[in-house]
Amino acid sequence: MEEEAFEEDWADFMAAQGLALEDEVEESIKDSLGLLDIQDGTHAQWVGEDLAVLFVFDPNELESVLNAWDEARDGNIVALGAMLHWLQGLSDFLQACVNSHDEGLT
Repeated sequence: MEEEAFEEDWADFMAAQGLALEDEVEESIKDSLGLLDIQDGTHAQWVGEDLAVLFVFDPNELESVLNAWDEARDGNIVALGAMLHWLQGLSDFLQACVNSHDEGLT
């Protein structure tokens, strides 16, 4: 009996407000495509034609990137390879942002 009452209440809600809510959720999902969320914020967001990017490093990752850069500048080929790998990831991320922005324009 309670389940039937719930089903009726749910049907009434969907008829009165649910479709508008569905549209709002769908629009929000479309607006946030290409945004990568983390605990303290958003990694990237389009503001007009500008792409704003937030970098968040844990202490180990920050030290690793800085050390690899220093070692690469000193001629360490392995460190240079590590930096190129990191830059490839950044490039892939930026390309995904551009792709999602372009898709939103079509």
